[in-house]
Amino acid sequence: MSLHIGDIKVSDWTRSDSFTLSLNENMPKPIRFKGKEMAIAQARYEDGFLKLHVRQPEKDRMSVRFRIPTFQPEGELRDTYYGEKADQRKDLLVPAEGTDAYDLSIMAPQQETYEIRMMRETDAVRIDRTLNIDLSP
Repeated sequence: MSLHIGDIKVSDWTRSDSFTLSLNENMPKPIRFKGKEMAIAQARYEDGFLKLHVRQPEKDRMSVRFRIPTFQPEGELRDTYYGEKADQRKDLLVPAEGTDAYDLSIMAPQQETYEIRMMRETDAVRIDRTLNIDLSP
């Protein structure tokens, strides 16, 4: 029997990194995550969202979810977060071919400083191998 593996999906939900971001600090702010570089080029608070303009070099592409671990929307705010404003929430950086700049919107309370957690989202890793398996007794 032969088994061909084209690619596999990899994620790392058990490990995450975080960084502190002040809206008053100088930009760009370099960030290192999983051995790769990216930078927060701009940060502002607007209409219930922390808005980030992130630059991720094409050579360091990976899908990354950004979240604020201290923020847990409840009640009416939770309904807004997952309901009427759900389309405004963009907390996942999904790399696109030929693009190195991404805009993110993370729902959060207005603060001077944020702790932001980054988690690797599922990425495809190309294997492209065929394994021959002998099933004889």
